[in-house]
Parts: sequence; C-alpha cells; structure tokens
Amino acid sequence: MVYVSLALDFIDLNDALKIAEKCYRFFDILEAGTPLIKAEGSKRCIDALRKFNLPIYLDLKTVDVGGLEALLSADPVRYATVLALSDESTIRDFHNVCKSKGVYSVMDTIRCNINRIGEIDVPVDYVAIHLGVDERRVGGDIVSVVKIFRSVYGDRRLAVGGGLSPEKISNLLPLLRGDDILIVGSYVSRSSNPEESAKQLRGVMDEFI
Repeated sequence: MVYVSLALDFIDLNDALKIAEKCYRFFDILEAGTPLIKAEGSKRCIDALRKFNLPIYLDLKTVDVGGLEALLSADPVRYATVLALSDESTIRDFHNVCKSKGVYSVMDTIRCNINRIGEIDVPVDYVAIHLGVDERRVGGDIVSVVKIFRSVYGDRRLAVGGGLSPEKISNLLPLLRGDDILIVGSYVSRSSNPEESAKQLRGVMDEFI
C-alpha cells in the first residue's frame, strides 16, 4: 500500500489545525511541516495533531546533532527526517535513535545530487525525493527524478514530495512500491476548497489500488 501524507506547512498552528480538521480523513499520515515546527515547537505540534489518530511525519530536516534531534520524535511520530547533505555521523546517530524509538528514519535529498544517496553507508528506512519550491520554479520534474532513482537504487523505500497534484500522482504511482509515501501540501492546503481537493487526491489513490 502506498500512503499519502498531508504536509501542514504553516507558521500558525491554528491554521494548520483548520486544514487538518477538514481533510485528515482522506490521508494516512499527517506531516508537521518544518515551518510549523520552527514556529510552534515540535512538542506542541505533536500534542495538537495527536487527536487525529494518524501517524505523524515530523519534518525536522536535521542537519546536526542527529542523535539529540531524533529524541524529539515522541509518539505518535512514526517518521522523522534528516538531511542527506548532513555529515554521515549525523545521519547514523539520527537513524540509530529513531530505530530505538520505533520511528522510521527518512533521509531527505533536497539540494543533493542523487549520487549522494549511494555515498551514505547508513541503512535509513526511507529516502525522501523532495523537489523544493525554487527547484520546481526552474523546471525540476519529480517524476523524472523518481525514474532515475529507481534505475539506480531499485526498490528502496521512498517518500516523494514537491508540488504533487492528482496528475503527477497518477504518473508516480506505477513507480512506487508498498509502504512508499506521497507527500501532498499546497495542492490541498492552499486550495480554495481544501476538502474537495483532498477528496480528489484520495480518489486517484483508490483508483490505483
């Protein structure tokens, strides 16, 4: 089963909760986005999202003191992110602490060449293929990147995010495997009708199954 996560990239927790309240039933995972964590703190985000009874994807984007930051992954966090551009020791410490807490470590490749993945000798649970806003603005294409990833790294577990829409999800689903994650943000959170947009996405997922 491919999971779909709602990225709550806000700087106000109340705004994030309004979207979550409307849309959570269409998603398998809720993401506490990096801006929200910075603005509100990880503990407050986790406590507020707990009521939805969904696993939390904690988008820490850790770049240093990996073992320490991984400790922020309190229940019901099930996924937490560390940047691939970090020192390998940071990624290893992050992964080891996540493993001890029953949390999946996710190595986010934003701003990294895909070759960087093979350079890291740490068995992270997921690789996140993540095209940032600026990369998409200059023509980056997430589907092409995932195709290249599959040709080089085979069936490693993936989390994929960056400007995902129903059309892009339809193109991505044949490339994904069980337990992979699709991360959707602005298509829902910036929509004039978030609930309807979330319903459309869920429909695409259900059709594929």
